[in-house]
Amino acid sequence: FQAEDGIRDQPRSRGLGDVYKRQAYETLQKQFGTTSIDGFGFDSSDRPAIRAAGAVLDYLKETQKSSLDHIDRIIPYRPGNCLELDEATRRSLEITRTIRDGGREGSLLAMLDRTVTAVGSRLLGQWIGSPLTQATEIDARLDTVGELMGDTVLRHEIRDKLRGVYDLERLLARVTTGRASPRDLNFVGRTLQSLPPVKELLAASSAEFLTRLHHELDLCPDVCDALEKALVEDCPEDGSAHERYVRARVNGGAYGARACAGPPHATAAAFPPALSECARCRTR
Repeated sequence: FQAEDGIRDQPRSRGLGDVYKRQAYETLQKQFGTTSIDGFGFDSSDRPAIRAAGAVLDYLKETQKSSLDHIDRIIPYRPGNCLELDEATRRSLEITRTIRDGGREGSLLAMLDRTVTAVGSRLLGQWIGSPLTQATEIDARLDTVGELMGDTVLRHEIRDKLRGVYDLERLLARVTTGRASPRDLNFVGRTLQSLPPVKELLAASSAEFLTRLHHELDLCPDVCDALEKALVEDCPEDGSAHERYVRARVNGGAYGARACAGPPHATAAAFPPALSECARCRTR
């Protein structure tokens, strides 16, 4: 078409998409330290997803102004064994939000949610928002529900132990980005200390899902030990100013002295490097 200044607009280059694709590949390869991303399970049909991932990573680098080393892999999303529900269907069924005001109260999730942890509540929302489609997996989940419903003592004991679990997903996100305060690390330590009793209770179950969970549950003894040695026993929860959170001597005193001299929002970087590395590995 003819532009207003009388100069015909130039058509967009047919190779522009290839340029974006190449930039995305280069961004991802540089981030993960690889010469190719084929090893992550992508194929030719995933090109739009690869370009989107590269764009997201570029955006994070520009806006976060901090290390992104904790992002060390990319996993292709496959619908797999879950039913995909579009946004219109989710909204009309009021699965997680109501049509009236978009709030959680009155939705299916609000009616079903009796979880005692933030992580559990989010997982329940994911489960009912993406229902299983394979009969074997559905039966395994129902067997788990059936056992817990039938064993009141076991159910109440597990729920009671889980009440001491903090939002580990978000806490570890702060640790891996170097933004965790001593208070956050205290919550991580308390959560890890709550896991052994839960693992022990799961050992008594017969449902396949709970048995597998018992074997796969990592108690992270190295991280728990590092936190116990680094943080004072009465580490305050309110994050009030001028409190000493860290033991006087950690690894010969160097790290402890540095952390104690800083403000309460001193990050995980003030702790022994092994602690931050262990916490980073546990998020993989």
